[in-house]
Amino acid sequence: MFKVFSPYDFNTDFDPIQIVRRHRRGVDAAWLKAASAECFAQEFEEYPLQPGHTLVHLAPVAESERYSANVNGDGFTKLACQRFHPTFLNGNAFREHVNHDPRKGYGKPVATAYNEKMGRIELLVDVDDAKNPAVKEALESGKYLDWSMACKIDYDVCSICGNKATTPRGPCDQPPEVPSGGYCKHAKSMLGALLDDGRRVYVDNPHPIFFDISQVGKPAEVIARTMRFKAAGQSGLLVPYDRSGVGLAELCGLEAPLYVRASLPPCRALKLAVARKLAEMEKQIPLTLQRFRRLLPGIPVRSQQTDAALAEMTGKQASDNLLAACRRRRIILDFDAFCAVTKQANTQPSLAGLFARLGDAELLSDVAGDGTYDDCKMSLQAVAVTEKLASQLSLSPVHVRDRLISNPEPRHVPGAVVPQTEAQERQARKYAAYLLSELASQEEESDRELEAALTVLRHHVKCN
Repeated sequence: MFKVFSPYDFNTDFDPIQIVRRHRRGVDAAWLKAASAECFAQEFEEYPLQPGHTLVHLAPVAESERYSANVNGDGFTKLACQRFHPTFLNGNAFREHVNHDPRKGYGKPVATAYNEKMGRIELLVDVDDAKNPAVKEALESGKYLDWSMACKIDYDVCSICGNKATTPRGPCDQPPEVPSGGYCKHAKSMLGALLDDGRRVYVDNPHPIFFDISQVGKPAEVIARTMRFKAAGQSGLLVPYDRSGVGLAELCGLEAPLYVRASLPPCRALKLAVARKLAEMEKQIPLTLQRFRRLLPGIPVRSQQTDAALAEMTGKQASDNLLAACRRRRIILDFDAFCAVTKQANTQPSLAGLFARLGDAELLSDVAGDGTYDDCKMSLQAVAVTEKLASQLSLSPVHVRDRLISNPEPRHVPGAVVPQTEAQERQARKYAAYLLSELASQEEESDRELEAALTVLRHHVKCN
């Protein structure tokens, strides 16, 4: 999906678009203090601004934890701002979102940062005054000048029910945590509403790829700012007219550059490649287990000691702390341990062939898009506990080598049991998303290949 929004759409108390005030001794100190743009102090001083160019400071996105969502019902978390603000550097400044030819742009983002103090993304845009003199004239005279941003997202997440939608159209027929076509009832007809319990209805955008910064003369966002209606059956709710960020992108006739339309966020692209490799490997294992037999002794085997350590971890630490600590030790939990750590019941008879099944159902892309386990916070206490597990459960090459040398060959049991119930299928997808997050976190390709092989083999063998 593509979305359009304005810096003025966020309910903040600062001016999001200003000329950088410079004089012979550098950037004006009073302006710098007023703009709260300390994160750009060095860039302000060192940037070689050419004659006939203007340096513009923008704060296009504000984090939803501090400022809530914008008036169009789109939210961007602190984590999304921190991770994806550099994508602005791939874009250009255009007029009215006519962005198919970079040569028609009148400016270029030259620096981007996340301002921790103010909770916002900040940009420096170098504007060629000859190509668009209106920018400098308007900002110097204090006139209102609206800019509009565009981004690409793989899915957004409803703040009320958690539905992950890859498009606003179509039925919402998947479990809430699985990305699927179709907005839920909240995003369709209640976007921007404040519920009786104090929650605001909006959609979070966890993986935004920003690519367009446009000056707009008559912004489409005016529709969303000025028109309101009461949702049917929701007396007293005053919500925006049906002009979400997606609707505004359609209204503007937004055309994204080819590289944006064809690209995936790097994290999801890698996870999708790993998922396809796992599916291919799983299809080969039952037919040619002999090819993988030399790796069987390297599969991690839980014992009474590791189970006791896992129980100690589960009792003292939050699940995201434990998962992050295990990732640091390169421990990929088997399904029993994963259920124990995340405090859920184990309903799976077997997970052999999990990714092959997902591939046959064309769900690999959906699972790769589930970023639930991509970013887990870690505590030092959890790291200390996982040290007890490393020798037996870690998939680092050192520990795998030690097991290959010392362990007897585990027995294997062929065949796979396909989950029958919806709850089982949902739980299997969640575990698949966890596995992809773990495997994609490895930077070395050779280590990822080893971990991938051992991960799928674990589901096809029974270790004694």
